[in-house]
Amino acid sequence: MFDLDADGMEDLVFCVLWDNKLSWKKNLGNGIFGAEQIVSQNAIRISQFDAADYNNDSKIDLVSVSAGDSKVAWYEGITGTGNFSSEKILTTDVYGLSSVETGDIDGDGDADIVAMSSSKISWFKNTDGHGGFSDQQKIIKNNMKYVSDMSLADIDNDGDTDIIFNKELDTNPTTYKYVWLENNGTGDFNTEHTIGNSLGHLNTVGDFNGDGKKDFAYIGNATKLTVLMNTGNGNFGAPTEFLDSITSYVTSFKNADMDGDGDLDLVIALLDGSIIWYENVNGQGSFTVKHVVASSLFGYIKLHIADLDGDGDNDISYVNDNGNKISWFENTDGAGNFGQGKIVGAGTAIGPFALTTIDIDGDGLKDIVTNSKTEPKLRWYKNNGNGIYDNVPKLITNNNMGIAASLLSTDLNGDGNKELVVGSKYLANDKEYMISWFETGAAFQNKIKGKVRYDIDNNGCDVNDISATMMMVSTQDSAHKYSTFTNGNGEYSLVAKQGQYNTFVDKVLPDYSINPQNDSYNFAATGTTRTADFCIAPNQVYKDIEMSIYPILTARPGFDTKYKMIIINKGTQKVSGDISFSYNNAKISFLQASAIPTSQNNGNIIFNYQDLAPFQTKTIELKFNVLPMPANNIGEQLGVHGAANVIGDINPSDNEFNLLQTIVGSYDPNDITVIEGPQVLLQDVDKYLHYIIRFQNTGNHFAEKVKIHNLLDSKLDSSTLVLESYSHANEVKITDGHDIEFNFNGIYLPGSNDEPNSHGFVTYKVKPKANVQVNDIINDTADIYFDYNPAIATNVVSTKIINQTLGTQEQLKNSLRIYPNPTTGIITINTQAISEKVEVYNMAGQKLKEFQDVNKIDITELPTGIYMLNITSKNKEVTKAKVVKK
Repeated sequence: MFDLDADGMEDLVFCVLWDNKLSWKKNLGNGIFGAEQIVSQNAIRISQFDAADYNNDSKIDLVSVSAGDSKVAWYEGITGTGNFSSEKILTTDVYGLSSVETGDIDGDGDADIVAMSSSKISWFKNTDGHGGFSDQQKIIKNNMKYVSDMSLADIDNDGDTDIIFNKELDTNPTTYKYVWLENNGTGDFNTEHTIGNSLGHLNTVGDFNGDGKKDFAYIGNATKLTVLMNTGNGNFGAPTEFLDSITSYVTSFKNADMDGDGDLDLVIALLDGSIIWYENVNGQGSFTVKHVVASSLFGYIKLHIADLDGDGDNDISYVNDNGNKISWFENTDGAGNFGQGKIVGAGTAIGPFALTTIDIDGDGLKDIVTNSKTEPKLRWYKNNGNGIYDNVPKLITNNNMGIAASLLSTDLNGDGNKELVVGSKYLANDKEYMISWFETGAAFQNKIKGKVRYDIDNNGCDVNDISATMMMVSTQDSAHKYSTFTNGNGEYSLVAKQGQYNTFVDKVLPDYSINPQNDSYNFAATGTTRTADFCIAPNQVYKDIEMSIYPILTARPGFDTKYKMIIINKGTQKVSGDISFSYNNAKISFLQASAIPTSQNNGNIIFNYQDLAPFQTKTIELKFNVLPMPANNIGEQLGVHGAANVIGDINPSDNEFNLLQTIVGSYDPNDITVIEGPQVLLQDVDKYLHYIIRFQNTGNHFAEKVKIHNLLDSKLDSSTLVLESYSHANEVKITDGHDIEFNFNGIYLPGSNDEPNSHGFVTYKVKPKANVQVNDIINDTADIYFDYNPAIATNVVSTKIINQTLGTQEQLKNSLRIYPNPTTGIITINTQAISEKVEVYNMAGQKLKEFQDVNKIDITELPTGIYMLNITSKNKEVTKAKVVKK
């Protein structure tokens, strides 16, 4: 009783469960009440209500709680005389949670969570792409009689995630039908499509006939296995039944390739203790052969299909609720023949209701996750290899997780590892429901992290000192070495198992001292973080700048191309100066650069840099348009040149860089290039080979993550490896010096609909080993993975070691003397005879001057820079020489 109309008399407020109604009757006095006034008829199975002034406006408001739609709503008192607003939803939780699935619901490239309750389907948006679910759940469909058996798939092949489920139509008699809800691409599901009426209550979705469309299979009590083929746009053909009717209650239904023939087979579990798989005999969805895996198990069985022993085929794992059992069957030959069941953790789980397999500890092996009714804490069983599991589980959390209705794995936070997602029910007094997720990988490993600083003032490292970026740091146990590079803040992170690890800066620095030289730590268990910082201090003062140029895009006539110019301070003091970039402006047209030029003319661009600290890198990206034919023709070479000369540089030979780029037509956007080309001289094997790996997302959707797997050739010296630049933030993992992974997690690389931003790259340099010989060939290739798609293999680049024998041209070159060099203008060319012709070129390949029958030339009028001389002798031998004009 509440006074809703402020007349001093308490009115009658009531709810009607079966009518979903909240109403009130006015107190007319003397125990007489007026007509019913309905506040709401949208509170499904309303069970509670209350009244108070909730918004402090001195008017009475109402609140309702309804179980059928899992909703708490309030109704604002508008006038204070018994008039109320329509419902305002406070929350709609997941009461009666039955299952949880994950998928990209709104097309933003990350994994969202979809929950099914007894009468409702809703979804939770991954708001930041890193596992943040700050928004309220979004109701997809509500007020249904009874729903079950939810799956997610792109049913109509339009690139978004649709929802399939079973819904109750009527209760007298009880009838059901399978439907799918069409996603408009942003998470709105406004159209419901019927697949078919059915007595079946478990379904699975997959491409059963290999035509690229998602087909539908279902099975139920006293029914046959039934399959409907997707004919396109989410329409399904007539159902086809296979084999005999099921005589027991179906508890689990999965699809996977069980016999290694490349098509999807079907696997079911029954309450009578049977596990059966149906063979897709022709790859066209004909399931006419039945194979029995087990026939005498006991209780309610839930299945999970995965490769548990690492032999490349699918095994079958299960939990048995009534039998208190976790077990798995090995696919012994990869052809669907299974051995005896193998018990996992006997007696350690009472009433396990769900399971999944996921790499919890980051060792690449599938661990088993489940929980127990008597001690409802999520636990995992470590896979030690070959499907041998720990008998004693480890806890994922100490919190009470109730009964796990759903366990699944997906990458929620874009870190490249699958996280564990849990849908729980019956946490306390059979009333509480919860969806949660847990990080895996590094969260269950030991971690070694720290920061590398450069002690520029030589008084010990502190927070004011400079970060040492792109510095290799390694840690080593008795069997392996693991390496990475410091990021832009000088920070690194490595993972470790149990045991003794030595961590160190893995770079030869003869002119520096490193403190400490290494950090040794024994990890007695997991979950420990060891911090190891390193301080690098110079032993002497000198200048040393190094220049590199990489082609970020291919050169195609009429299209844009890009170059990345990289300047590294390898010295021990800060330096300042100019950087020049020369090109042939008859071939390419300058568009823009990531830094502002200080001057630009006649194919030469000058940039300035100030106070570049030791171990710091300056990068400049330049964009050009490659002029169309006939200015450029396929197969021709395009030359660019960069220079960052510094007065007093102890090694001026690496202050300049020449790049020759072959002009191409059509091309593979995922490739690897070695800048030095197919041959290097034996005398130059102490110099770096420069590699660039380029990738492009040519699909029609975001790539949430990209991984590059690159194995260094055994003839390359991994201790000289230097990471130079990359397009997007990434994590580098190097195992045993040669097995490299570049992990671009959370990159969200656009597809071809945003072509300019669909590209990425990584560049590094490495030297050949000192013992390479003539005719040795150094190969390099990479595998590129976009999300969970198969690898895209790049081309193979080969570099052959050659030893060029001196001939007439080399003899002429050895006898050539050019002086003074550098010069202010007049150059003397001292050869065995007067040269027939001397041509002067800039570094972009443009001929500027030509002299006939001379041994002296004058380049006084040319601007300061570097030039190439082509000197032609009387017998037509051509010798090249480089001169510097001051």
